[in-house]
Amino acid sequence: MSNNLIRIGSAVGIRPEHVEPYRKLHQNVWPEVKQSLAERNIQNYSIFYLEQLNVMFSYSEYTGTDRDADNRKQQEDPRVQEWLQTCRQYQTPLLNGRNMGKVWQPLPMFFHQD
Repeated sequence: MSNNLIRIGSAVGIRPEHVEPYRKLHQNVWPEVKQSLAERNIQNYSIFYLEQLNVMFSYSEYTGTDRDADNRKQQEDPRVQEWLQTCRQYQTPLLNGRNMGKVWQPLPMFFHQD
């Protein structure tokens, strides 16, 4: 593991009728998206679903040295942007517009056990 490891958590809402289409979409993540994650130094990317609250939680680890530059790569990749737009049709922001334009709400780490 890298000494530069940053653990990233975020959450987003999802309506019950969107859960299965979203799950099916993620059963076949586009190869370009997987490649982009690797090139941007993102690993262990996972999405969990809490049915009782209709909330999804994501977890990933960033192992690079320039997160801003790696995030710019994502923004400049048209195929990744197409994937994100496809996903957004199923996602519901949790903070009703108060989350500064982010669909997935960043979650600060509360505890980690090595």
